[in-house]
Amino acid sequence: MNSLREEFSRPRQELVSSIYSQLPIVAIGNTFLVVGNLLAYHEKIDPAVLWSYGMAAILLPLIRVLLFLNYRHHGFQHRSLRHHSHILQLISLVNGLVWGAWGGYVVVNVPAAEVGVMVILQAGHCAGAASTSSASRIGLVSFLIPALGPLIYFEAITGTRDGLILASGFLVYTILAISSSQRIYRTLYDSILLAEKNRQLADQLYRYSHTDSLTGIANRRSFNSRYDELWQQLESTQQAFSLLLCDVDFFKSYNDSKGHMLGDECLRSIAIAMREYFAGTNAMVARYGGEEFIALLPGVGEARARELAEGLRQKIHDAGMPHELSIPWQRVTISVGLASHVAGDGISQNELIERADKALYQAKGKGRNRVCALPSENPMPDAGSAAVAGTS
Repeated sequence: MNSLREEFSRPRQELVSSIYSQLPIVAIGNTFLVVGNLLAYHEKIDPAVLWSYGMAAILLPLIRVLLFLNYRHHGFQHRSLRHHSHILQLISLVNGLVWGAWGGYVVVNVPAAEVGVMVILQAGHCAGAASTSSASRIGLVSFLIPALGPLIYFEAITGTRDGLILASGFLVYTILAISSSQRIYRTLYDSILLAEKNRQLADQLYRYSHTDSLTGIANRRSFNSRYDELWQQLESTQQAFSLLLCDVDFFKSYNDSKGHMLGDECLRSIAIAMREYFAGTNAMVARYGGEEFIALLPGVGEARARELAEGLRQKIHDAGMPHELSIPWQRVTISVGLASHVAGDGISQNELIERADKALYQAKGKGRNRVCALPSENPMPDAGSAAVAGTS
């Protein structure tokens, strides 16, 4: 239920965001319309009424700008999506009431021949609202009906032909604007929903292409990408960098004796153990291929990397997964090859992996279930050994 609610709230959040993005434009447009009305009727309207209308109509754009700035700064952190929607709808309603009161007052108190400017500005205002506020159907209706309702009513009760024509025209205009806004809203909603689904699909495809399907940890493609990024960071920050290349000892005999299903389960257990061991750190664990795993340790020099490698080896050993053909331990173990690099030692990315592979070969040649390292040619203190920590 929660995931379904989130699926539908994200498009609505985008709709609210789109309304906020329009607020500065709406504020500027409203200000120009207010100025136009003031210039057109400053000699024809009671100064007190004119002053009240001007203050109210100018205050609303200012509130819109403040709301926009608050949203830009805080987003949806301090208020819920519903709260944001209600605020925007309330502003639309108040704005509609102000403009409706102005339109009704002009129709009643200004000769019919001189209301044309107000009618044109009112129509332009509503057209602009239909184009900028359709992302909120309730908000748009909350503006259009109060803004045009008094104008339609007072024109209709004049009893003149021109008044009836104008009232009928604005009534049709209101209906068409609301109907059009419904279609615009649906188009916006569907496009946002489609964009969200495409984004989710892209995320899923990315995860599938960068995640090992068997173990659930990063695959070799993801490792290569992250390795390139970390290498570039190393060159710019002069930090140490280490690799742990791990191989499950006697895995072929484990697979042959227990079957591929238990073999797969063994690899999953190793992956989970490695992920838990480096949890909460900036280390990256990946399946390198077959029964081989690799850990990237940025900011970790050789001494600390050896401690971590030994702790990982001990963790797998202490897990006690039975493996009767693993002599003499009779349990699943791993061998670890360690290679470290610091900027300026002349080692390339491929050479560092080759050094880790050679160290792994040494560990297996010396009896397995151990850690071996090829010493760094230019050892330096760890630049960020606190960044990676394990449990032994």
